[in-house]
Amino acid sequence: MIKENRYKILSLSAVALLLLAAPAEAKLSPVDQIRNLHLSYAIYLGGVHIMDSTTAFTREGPVYNIAMQAGTQGFTRSLIPWDADLNSTGRMEADAVHPANATIATHWQKKPERVEFQYADNDVKAEFFPVKKKKKEYVPQEMRQGSLDPLNSVVQLMTGIANGKGCAQQVPVFDGKRRFDVALKDRGSETLKGEDYSIFNGAAQKCAMEFTLLAGSPKDREDSQFWENSKGNNMRPPIFVYLGQVRENLPPLPVRAETETPFGSVMVHLTGVDDGTKKAAAKNP
Repeated sequence: MIKENRYKILSLSAVALLLLAAPAEAKLSPVDQIRNLHLSYAIYLGGVHIMDSTTAFTREGPVYNIAMQAGTQGFTRSLIPWDADLNSTGRMEADAVHPANATIATHWQKKPERVEFQYADNDVKAEFFPVKKKKKEYVPQEMRQGSLDPLNSVVQLMTGIANGKGCAQQVPVFDGKRRFDVALKDRGSETLKGEDYSIFNGAAQKCAMEFTLLAGSPKDREDSQFWENSKGNNMRPPIFVYLGQVRENLPPLPVRAETETPFGSVMVHLTGVDDGTKKAAAKNP
């Protein structure tokens, strides 16, 4: 259960990422002007601050680089010492991202693990470290074609949002063990009050995030309440992501994410934005 909850929290942390691209135009759009962007988020479980996450995005022409760090904080860290480091590079063309590689490294109770993704010929391959005993391949090559790793799947979703697609999106994902779809669905808009948790106050678009498992470990498929299967059956509470206009020169950013877990509600709040021209920091960092 704790392992499953860590996956859900990492998924929510990943929602904090923003990689942006826009079609070439004679006049630079707000998206085209972004070359460096740094985002900070705080994650709460049952009202307790348990984790922080930062994401740094840089771009030189069509080539992008992204680095995300997340880790437990405070008393939670003394009980659950967990850290994650995600990195990727690739190219952006119009409203599509084309990663070259990606790495997800985690440390759990001083036990480092890493998965490396390599892209070639419309296929993505994953290699795990430390190397474990080979298991049956549950995700065939034809299902991996055109899919993205978890980090770049969020990149693709946010790129689509920056190009006006809003919540009407679906991205194929391969995490090395499973092949699933991540879809956003429009749930209207709400007015958010950041208070002491977030730098954002105002109207935000509400999206429901759904995960549909298509291939992967039978154990995960049978035992996990996180996944919705291809028939639409699941017992998982919805994950909601809120997109807001933090600044005029920036496209909509994820300003909040929330869901329910057996341990309480999980809330992710935007606490800082720095695009190299003006920095907005949390009221109570």
